[in-house]
Amino acid sequence: MFAAVNFLDQLLDFKVLLRTWIRFIIMGLAYLALVLAFTQIVLSTREADKVNQLLSLITLVTMVFTLSSCVYACVRKVHCSYLVMSGIAIMVTAMSFRLILSETSPFLHRYGLIIGITLEAFIFALATSKKVRKLDDDRLSAFKRASTDALCSVLNRTGWEGVTRNLLDTFNKEGGFLTLSFIDIDDFKTINDAYGHTAGDEVLRVVAKILKSRCRQQDAVGRLGGDEFVVMSHCFSKKQAQRLASRIEESLLRRDIRTANYSILITASVGSYITGEKCDSLEGLLDKADKLMYVAKAEHKKSLVKEALQ
Repeated sequence: MFAAVNFLDQLLDFKVLLRTWIRFIIMGLAYLALVLAFTQIVLSTREADKVNQLLSLITLVTMVFTLSSCVYACVRKVHCSYLVMSGIAIMVTAMSFRLILSETSPFLHRYGLIIGITLEAFIFALATSKKVRKLDDDRLSAFKRASTDALCSVLNRTGWEGVTRNLLDTFNKEGGFLTLSFIDIDDFKTINDAYGHTAGDEVLRVVAKILKSRCRQQDAVGRLGGDEFVVMSHCFSKKQAQRLASRIEESLLRRDIRTANYSILITASVGSYITGEKCDSLEGLLDKADKLMYVAKAEHKKSLVKEALQ
């Protein structure tokens, strides 16, 4: 019983849920029951029986207090409280047959406590499983919120770096080819100046959607900031890596993006670095992809100059 009360104290967060004096009574009764249980060891049989009767009564009172707390937890919609309440209710019923309703059913008087403990243990195990699953889901949701770019719904810089370091570790262990694409929207400041920041934000959102649609689920798509995007992919053949890089580059070579009020033609410079050699430095990979992106940007400018001259 002492272990069960301490377990419920953690499972239902009694420290937050209950008033301090109520929690103090419940925990105090549990500790008193524990002391009485050990006291019986050194007492004579007659004295131990008397202590045992007092212990049973304290246990029942503790269970009633705990059940009331579980009912309050249900009212406050604490996770798993309904399951816990049903388990405690079973134990209170079993204790009632042992102490108060002993003449009602000889079978339950003798075996009710054993049956109650068994059912309670099963229910508590189920509640614990649900609680652990919820904590895992909460941690995952918190990680997603902290690692997702609010504007574009792709990984932000911190989240992207965390995911890509795992990809880098997998690549170093399993081999294959690693592709890192650095994407920069050409003349994005001009777009903001000409059409406004609202239209510029919509351009960023559309570019992020395009990148996600061209990549696989396991690829890491992120926004470093401003108009800079990055994609890291672990492929098992060089051709696969090259196809991924080509898909990204071709999808953003010349793109007409429609916003609420404008149709904006954009191009993006993409620098894709592909390697099959083990590497530990994410910063080094970013630097190489960044340099390739500037090469692509210079080529775009040359192409625009040629088109203007023609």
